[in-house]
Amino acid sequence: MITKEESIAKFKEILATKNSWKALGKSQFINHLAVFMSWCLRSALWAVERARQEFFLSTALNDSSVMSFAEDREYIPRKKTPSTGSVTITNNGPLPIFLPSGQVMSSETGTDYSTDAAITIAAAGTGTVDVTQKSILEVVHTVTEEKSFYEILFDEDLDADLTAENAAKICDFDVYVDLGEGDGYEEWTYSRLFQNSYGGDHAYDEFYSHAGKMGVRFGNEYVGTVLPASALVKLTLYLTEGDITLASGQPLYLVGEVLDSAGLAADLAMVTAEAITDGQDAEGIPEMQQNLRYWPIYNEKLVWRDDYIFFIKRSVANILWIKVWGEEEAEAAYGADVLYINKIFISAYATDRADLDDEIMARLDEVEILNRKFEWVAPEFSTFHLTVTGKVPSSVVITDAQSAIEDALEANYGKDSAARKDIVLVKDFYRIINGTGYFDGMGAYFEVTVAGTTEATGLNEMVHIDMTTTTVTLTSL
Repeated sequence: MITKEESIAKFKEILATKNSWKALGKSQFINHLAVFMSWCLRSALWAVERARQEFFLSTALNDSSVMSFAEDREYIPRKKTPSTGSVTITNNGPLPIFLPSGQVMSSETGTDYSTDAAITIAAAGTGTVDVTQKSILEVVHTVTEEKSFYEILFDEDLDADLTAENAAKICDFDVYVDLGEGDGYEEWTYSRLFQNSYGGDHAYDEFYSHAGKMGVRFGNEYVGTVLPASALVKLTLYLTEGDITLASGQPLYLVGEVLDSAGLAADLAMVTAEAITDGQDAEGIPEMQQNLRYWPIYNEKLVWRDDYIFFIKRSVANILWIKVWGEEEAEAAYGADVLYINKIFISAYATDRADLDDEIMARLDEVEILNRKFEWVAPEFSTFHLTVTGKVPSSVVITDAQSAIEDALEANYGKDSAARKDIVLVKDFYRIINGTGYFDGMGAYFEVTVAGTTEATGLNEMVHIDMTTTTVTLTSL
């Protein structure tokens, strides 16, 4: 970077070569002008240097730069995850009512929810059905030209209803194609990077653009199928608000017309049977920037244990504990068994996620891996508890000190703590408790006694502290 003095001297040197400026060469005006120009030059150089830093993932600050890295590396960030729950439906009419899977209902705030399964409610009867906070937007696109790797970007140019706000809400989508051969629409298969896909296969790939938008890409003559001009592509887009909660006991209202067997409008009363929650926002730019560092290592080519762990934690939000093992570890723990051959075992835990196993296994099923099977193993929980006794200075409020110690232990070893330590060591107890700052006075001390299981012996065993049996007893000096 050029210094201020160097830029001033260079500016004066340039002016000295101009006949019209020679008379003013040593004037105060030129001195001030040279200083001003040095500021302009250095500011421009700083801007150029900052722009150069956007070429590197580790120093990029602009969202557009990080998204460009994502597109270059064929990275697909995690989409929004919809909230789920259940709804109790009461049929106030004289005839049974049938609600299909995907029936949309709306809350008082205008948020849409759809049923996960079909249900029939008897006359004057009540039923409960699981729902997901999502709505459906269907878009039809006409292929404009026949070419390899034809792309469709999910943006406003595709459909007037697909605004930027709606595009950001996409949590999933299905692709149907009518090749114009008289067979109508056929659902095509998602094939990540066209892996294990051959020429002529009805497959598509997904991509993420540097503008932060999703899209689909079709094949060429070697992988996938080239779409002919005028072919129709129907996209069923599922939209969600993500991290949104609807409390228990809230009313919902049918969207669209629902009739009974006599053709009369259904008379239904619907309320949430439990809170509809556990939705998650999409992967943010800071998280994407970190994940991009490791993405090229495997790019969904799952080989090593850490590949699976990274893949699952990136695909499914808020996992607090996860363990993956294979045939060798299973045989070492439980003995030889032909059922372990070519099998990958997964066990994980997330707070209040009863369907975590289904979500993880569904995501793994999307990855085509030859001669390998996946099996979910429910986690087993083992606990330990502490007995903490000690003395604190008389100036310390004992209840405050006890609460601080309990909070610190919960944060480091709690079952639902995102910062939970996988390894339990006695020396860490002393460091964590001492770190609360309540034992700095002369004569202050504490002792810790540990009971229970502090080391996992099973492959699917998660160890955490039991705060209900942990006691902290302090007295004043």
